[in-house]
Amino acid sequence: MKKAFVLLLCLIVSILSLLSGCGRGEMIEIKPGPDSINPHIGRVYIEGDVSVPGIYPMQQDDTIDALLQAAGGYTGKGEPDECRIYFTSSTISSSQQKVDLNRAPRWLLEALPGIGEVTAEKIIQYRSRHGPFRHIRQLVNVEGIGQATFENLAGKITVAAYGE
Repeated sequence: MKKAFVLLLCLIVSILSLLSGCGRGEMIEIKPGPDSINPHIGRVYIEGDVSVPGIYPMQQDDTIDALLQAAGGYTGKGEPDECRIYFTSSTISSSQQKVDLNRAPRWLLEALPGIGEVTAEKIIQYRSRHGPFRHIRQLVNVEGIGQATFENLAGKITVAAYGE
């Protein structure tokens, strides 16, 4: 009986010592995740009709226009048809970039599904005549864009630059 009591006492002391270690006011190091240390999500290579071709860091909220501006902007006249951006596979994420209806050049509007050369030009003419889009739903006011086309584009477009 005495052996069982000593064994039980040893067991209780062991458990208490383990539990008391959790309650101490010891400092522990918490390391932030990679997003808070380094906000860039990868790199892109930009070449073609830009002032300074090369490799550039890409931030999570960068637009294609912002990346081209980082490369010094377009050097050619008119639309930047000769600009190329190469994304590394680690740069591409599941979050999708949206096209700003108020700032997008014709070539970028044409890249949207269901928008061809003629409709892209109509979008540009509409914003020239009526001012910047205030909401993406205004896109249905552009000739040639119906409700079905708008619904297909709704998740791919924005007017985030309105008022900037």
